Amino acid sequence: MIKMLGLGIISFALLAEGQLPSSAVGKWTVGKPYDAGQPIGLNAKQEEAIIGLVIKVSPSQITVCGKDVPIKSVEVDRLTSSEFLAKYKFTPNLIGFGDDTLVEISINKLHSTHACGEFADPGTDLLISKNHSVVEVANDYFELKK
Repeated sequence: MIKMLGLGIISFALLAEGQLPSSAVGKWTVGKPYDAGQPIGLNAKQEEAIIGLVIKVSPSQITVCGKDVPIKSVEVDRLTSSEFLAKYKFTPNLIGFGDDTLVEISINKLHSTHACGEFADPGTDLLISKNHSVVEVANDYFELKK
């Protein structure tokens, strides 16, 4: 009985790790960038191209810049405020989050197609809490609205 329970837990953990959370699925519009005090990877022209961009995320693909990008891999991590600070070297309140646990979602981490030109596909690095969402593009953080 205990072996069966253990195998069930391991199977569930493996299944959940590669699945896109339902909170990420939907039609998103990229809003204003945040100043997180980090080195910025986008120039002003690139940043303007990202603002207002519509990103559609389904369980099987991301549609961005007029291109459908198949989802090949998904990594999901849950971060407390202190874990976020340790990983990103700034506090989550600088990008609009409170003290809620954040869900960090990396889609196609090793499979970028550069659908939008010279920078990584917008929508592949998401941070989501129950009341707020952010997309990271080239070390810039932008508000996301559904």
